[in-house]
Amino acid sequence: MMQKYPIHKLAKDLKKDNKEVKSQEIMDILTKYGHPPKNHMQPLTNQELSIVFEYLTQHNQIADVAQVYAEGPKQEEKPA
Repeated sequence: MMQKYPIHKLAKDLKKDNKEVKSQEIMDILTKYGHPPKNHMQPLTNQELSIVFEYLTQHNQIADVAQVYAEGPKQEEKPA
């Protein structure tokens, strides 16, 4: 059974630099790879999820793993 994972939920769950990825960013990625535009409430197919994850993985790579260890662990921001 395939679970429904809407675009807005994926956008909320993916965080970049302590900021949420916007639903529009996800829709832009899908459009770039030939998928028709969707409403942010529509669920993604497995293929669409794979495209988004592959794109984000390829475009968020770091140059050197040593950078990660040199920076140390990131502090979690506490809500106000």
